[in-house]
Amino acid sequence: MGANVTDLHGWITQQVETIERSQHEGRVALDEHERYDHTAFSSDPAGLRRCEADRRVLARHRLDLDQAAFTAACEGHGLDSWGLPNVENLNDCPELLDLAHAHGITPEILAGLAQPAKHHRTSDSSKENEA
Repeated sequence: MGANVTDLHGWITQQVETIERSQHEGRVALDEHERYDHTAFSSDPAGLRRCEADRRVLARHRLDLDQAAFTAACEGHGLDSWGLPNVENLNDCPELLDLAHAHGITPEILAGLAQPAKHHRTSDSSKENEA
């Protein structure tokens, strides 16, 4: 379930997508600790509600595309009083690490994930210079 993933955000997204597919097929339920039980069979809508909640957290805790110096920063944690990101690396985001735990991430999987993809903004002036 963790192949071809770039970072922690992508790994969790992949887990959610797998669960949503399985839930639609009636193959996933939550265990007594509200973790996904991939061996259970259920058509209970709780699994889909959990996926929706996970997606909402993922939507808030993503790469901060406005950061020029800290290109792997988590947008969901904002900036400190110096204007620096509170979480400089998306893979270190406490909320994403908690979600990953619920999805069964292991220290080995976490260590094998790539760093968040660096992004590059192009300004209108750089496009003009190319013309």
